[in-house]
Formats: sequence, structure tokens, C-alpha cells
Amino acid sequence: MNEEGKNGYFSTDSLILDVFDLLRALRKGIWLILLAGIIGGLLANLGTRLFISPTYRTSFTAYVNNRTNLEGTTSVTSSDLSAAKSLANTYARILTSRSMINLAAEKAGMQDMENMLGNAVAVSVSPDTEILTVSVTMTDPDLATQFAQLLTEVAPEYISKIVEGSSMQIIDEPVRPTGKYAPNYRRNTGIGVIAGMALICMIIFVLEVMDDRVKDEDDLRRRYGLVVIGTIPNLLTADKHGSGYGYGYGTRKDK
Repeated sequence: MNEEGKNGYFSTDSLILDVFDLLRALRKGIWLILLAGIIGGLLANLGTRLFISPTYRTSFTAYVNNRTNLEGTTSVTSSDLSAAKSLANTYARILTSRSMINLAAEKAGMQDMENMLGNAVAVSVSPDTEILTVSVTMTDPDLATQFAQLLTEVAPEYISKIVEGSSMQIIDEPVRPTGKYAPNYRRNTGIGVIAGMALICMIIFVLEVMDDRVKDEDDLRRRYGLVVIGTIPNLLTADKHGSGYGYGYGTRKDK
């Protein structure tokens, strides 16, 4: 169905045909798109290896209790558990505080690394539990393990002084990491492949949209709503294929 708009002729089929034109343009440039994906992946992988230093992560887990002494008790009430869960978030904040990091750095003789150490420590609270996971991420696996071990030694005593009537017990000690935590080469390479392909697709899309040349009779009808009565053949092509047309002066030779 065709509709006459304010700005002239408009065909409801034009949108579908334009989409088909874009798909055809993308199909013609499929090898260029694949090549761009390969190049993008290689560049992303190379850039990751050259400019991003690998990091290593170690962690330990701890149990939060709202009572310092459990001796002589036979049960733990729901209020105790609720209070412990609330304390877990408080403990997480204290463990990443500047004073906590500075205390551990002083004991480790790392006072000159206090700013870096503050960004290296992260704490997560297991949902609906009283368990904390403290992670230390550094470029040196031995240094990360050493600092995490110091945190397990100084944190329980330090926190018990700040939050009276509570305690923290270490469940799992930190162990030296054996593999890299970051960067993820496979993920970054995949992102590079997708980015390269998307860039070329965008370029093809823009070039196709900006191309205002009339390519064939359907394009003429779709753009301007004109009815094509007849076409003039390409005389050079027609003569080459022996259609009987030529420029004269015997350009077509009889066999």
C-alpha cells in the first residue's frame, strides 16, 4: 500500500526494502567484517598483555559473632544470629578502613604502600550469613598472601576493641595464589573481536545510508515514486555481450 505524505511520495514498502539493502551491503562486506573482528581481537589481546599488569588474589573467610565468650552457653538464639548478621556489614567496613589498613601495613613494614594496599582489600558478606570473605589483590602473589595473613592476625583483636562485646574467628586461612586473577585474556579478546566487527558494520551502515545514488529501477521507484516506463541499456556492455547495440562505425563485427 502506498500513501501520499506531506513531503511527497512515500511507500510503506520502502522501510523493508531499505533494511534488505543494508543486509545486502553487510553481506557484500562479510569478509571485511570478519577481518576487522580478527584484527580487533589481536589488538585487544596484545594491548592486554602489554599494558595491563597481571594481578593475583588470595582470600580468607571469617565468622562474625556478637559475643566474645560462648563458654557455658548451650544455644544461640535468633536474636544472636540477627545481631551477628548486622555486625557483618560493620566488620566489612572496618576491615577496609584506613586505620585497619595502616595498622596491618605498619606491622608488615609496608608504610610506603598504604595507598595501594587500601585499594587491594575487598570484603564481601555472604547473604543471610555471618561469614565474611576478605580478598587481597596485588601484582605480587607473595606480597598479597603476606598482607592477607597479617590481616588475619591483627583484624580480630582490632575489631573487638572497636565493637565491644563481639568477636571474629578465622575460618579459612589465606593461601598463595597459583594462577592469575586478572586480566582475562579470553574475555578481552572476545570484546576486541566484537568491537572490530561492530565498527565495520557501523561504517558500512553509514556509507549505505549516505549513498544517494539510484542503483536500479526499484530504487528509483522507492525513492521518488516514479513509474519506470523504459530503460536505456548500457551500450558498451550490450555490445560486449552481443545484444546488437553499438556506437556505430562497425563496432560490432559480424561473424
